[in-house]
Amino acid sequence: MHTDLETYFEQAGSRIVVVHGESVAAIRAIINAFMANKPCHYYRGRPASDKEQLYQMKNELGPARGLPPYPDEDDILAALLNKSAVKQVLILDDYHYIEKSNPQFIEKLAQLSQNDADTADVLAILVSSHTAWVKNNLMAKMQANMAHIAAFVAVGEDSFYRIYEQYGSHSFKSALETYAILGSDPGLWRYFDEKLSIKQNICRNILAPTAYLHTYAEYVLGLKLREVGIYSTILAAIAAGRDTLSDIHAHTDFSRAKISVYLKNLADLGLVEKNTRYEITHHFVHFHFHYLYPHYSDLALLGANDFYNKHIAATFKSYVTPYFKKVCMAWLSDHVPDLEFDINDKTQALDIVGSRADGQIYIAQCNNEKPLMTYDDYEWLIFCAEKAAISPDDIYLFSIGHFDERLTLEAKVKKNIHLVGVSELDAKKPIHR
Repeated sequence: MHTDLETYFEQAGSRIVVVHGESVAAIRAIINAFMANKPCHYYRGRPASDKEQLYQMKNELGPARGLPPYPDEDDILAALLNKSAVKQVLILDDYHYIEKSNPQFIEKLAQLSQNDADTADVLAILVSSHTAWVKNNLMAKMQANMAHIAAFVAVGEDSFYRIYEQYGSHSFKSALETYAILGSDPGLWRYFDEKLSIKQNICRNILAPTAYLHTYAEYVLGLKLREVGIYSTILAAIAAGRDTLSDIHAHTDFSRAKISVYLKNLADLGLVEKNTRYEITHHFVHFHFHYLYPHYSDLALLGANDFYNKHIAATFKSYVTPYFKKVCMAWLSDHVPDLEFDINDKTQALDIVGSRADGQIYIAQCNNEKPLMTYDDYEWLIFCAEKAAISPDDIYLFSIGHFDERLTLEAKVKKNIHLVGVSELDAKKPIHR
């Protein structure tokens, strides 16, 4: 990925590149590799007022440059990027904080691309781990200044298979269950011991009062949001299945307009998204509001093992199921090139529906809960497809458990039926065919 940045650096003239992605570690690795042996100015934004942000920027970027005690952005940029024969690189990490305190800052940067004779050529790299904010806010804002933006470079999310490969001593089932709780953030996975069962990890590393992850979701919300009580109320409603605007309104008595504003803020932070319904996209925040938040009193009164048995054990497999579907979709994407997934109310009864430009239609059912996937499951999938007026060309049946004899025989006879079990899913690096 840093080779893309090298290309922009080598091109003549000044330009702005926006680098964004959910994985802070992946972004930092790319930026660090790119910065090697270059004349770089690096500043990491922080929550601050405009005056404080510029004051901190001056202290970190501009000591001994003759800047006034409280410079404006023009003072700082002029001091950093004075005329030079060498192309300069300005990296503004966590740019969302700078933008929040000074919405005009990017317009000042855009003026650099006009090749002012008094400034050096500069490659300005704006970095943010708030991908939802970049897509929903920054891209829209910069429509009028797109001529000054060389590219929006997306750093790929750490997928299930990438994190599974990194923590390869997990079994597939263990990795899937860990992914359902922690997502694909390596910073969280290090708190789980792969030698322990999922129950032991939950009890020891989440439910225990002294565990780091015990209050981690509260920390995430407190770090990113004010009015945590209102946001928590909305997140709790979504986690409980009240996942439409009307459902949330009926449960909270907040006005629809107020709910919409708060949902947009949650979406901008990458905590919530809407397909046909709202869902919590941050895995651990979802786990917290699904299991811990509704039972705070028991969390204080019961031991970790008793809490798990009372509130988690019976439903955990069904909780993992939506995440298993996402893993199956990732597997399909790697095995069926150019597959586009369809998500709408018409196909809600089907776990996965996808199509390709050549008109081929794919459907799939995903079994995470039963030890045996049966021919009856296959017939139910076909029935649901007919109800949705879908005629599939290929049918995939994914299962953590086994397949019964009749279904196995049917798949041997009908070449468009594909049975995908753990041995196929367990491939760390699926290959296009």
